[in-house]
Amino acid sequence: MEQKELLRLLNEILTNKGQPPATYSQFNKFFAEIDDNGDGVISRAEISRFVRKFLGLPPTEADLVADNINKIWFQYDTDRSGYLNRMETLRFLNDYLGSKNQPPATMASFNRFFNEIDINGDDVLSRPEWPNSS
Repeated sequence: MEQKELLRLLNEILTNKGQPPATYSQFNKFFAEIDDNGDGVISRAEISRFVRKFLGLPPTEADLVADNINKIWFQYDTDRSGYLNRMETLRFLNDYLGSKNQPPATMASFNRFFNEIDINGDDVLSRPEWPNSS
């Protein structure tokens, strides 16, 4: 969804509530609320989650998966690059394995895990590469 369309949607919501059009600050806050993954683009899945939330509908399974992926990114993307590098991914994987009372990953098993997920081979994991992300 383009910013122009999103601004029109926000202003329609405000008008229906008898409020004045949005300021740039209000629009930026509104945009950030919808842009769950912070990539500066509103995807179809993000607008769908927003509409469901706005209408008071329960989250879908896809919404819950996306929320969990966002939490992982916030916790493990320590350099705030928007990607998980090998060290960040290894920390995540070992924390996950530890939570399941399993030993840390060997380098061989980690490399297999990482290379399977790193679809484009750029040596970092992006959100679209993450399993079950939308």
